[in-house]
Amino acid sequence: MARPCSVCRHPRRAEIDQALVAGASFRDVAGRFGTSKSALERHRREHLSTAIARAHEEQAATEATHGEALDALVSEQAARADRLFVEAERIMRAARRRKDPDTALAAIRAAAIALREGTRNQALRATLANAGEAKAREERLIALEEELRSLHHAV
Repeated sequence: MARPCSVCRHPRRAEIDQALVAGASFRDVAGRFGTSKSALERHRREHLSTAIARAHEEQAATEATHGEALDALVSEQAARADRLFVEAERIMRAARRRKDPDTALAAIRAAAIALREGTRNQALRATLANAGEAKAREERLIALEEELRSLHHAV
């Protein structure tokens, strides 16, 4: 039966994990926390990468849920702006037929406000899409940095 990981059972495990993720050398971490270099190497390879991957997955799931909710809210607001614009145009046409300039002018103002709201929603959608692309690039960069660190420590 395999022995339990001494680093996983270490009372200062969270600090050790933070040091390893930050890229501290195995020798430095071993000296600081009274562990062996080989135990740290095993821990990073067998346990830490799994924990980091799980944390990234949980964070991505949470962000996706928030992103979906925000996207739904923006879509709802865009649909509302569209409905308001259509209704304002209907009122404006009816007021013109009745030769009611005050109501027509009020409807034009309402249509302009709805149009501005729709434009803001489009800009927000574009910002959210760009943020999603930037987040994906950032996650890929982090993954590459972690790969590089593990290769560096392996050498």
